[in-house]
Amino acid sequence: LRIKATWRNENVAPTYLPWRIVIRLRGSNTAEATFAFDLRKVMPSSTDGEFTMDETITLSAALQAGATYDVDLRIEDVAGISEPMNLAMEGRDAAGAYRLGKLPF
Repeated sequence: LRIKATWRNENVAPTYLPWRIVIRLRGSNTAEATFAFDLRKVMPSSTDGEFTMDETITLSAALQAGATYDVDLRIEDVAGISEPMNLAMEGRDAAGAYRLGKLPF
């Protein structure tokens, strides 16, 4: 699955710790994947303030053709010490994931 996303830090302190970006597709079955993009690159002092991530990922399970999946995103502490990262967007669930929308597959 190819994913292209733009990350922007709007005048918030940057992270200096490693975080894992996880995307989850939920529907007739559930599949997850982790991105290689390093959020420590997203600094508020950048010239344009935006960083584009363009990656091809392999999901942890096969998806059923013709099904529609809910797409969630969560940012996990690699060390497992902190709660998932809070993002400046609405829709955070109890597990720290954000609903991005639906994906017909």
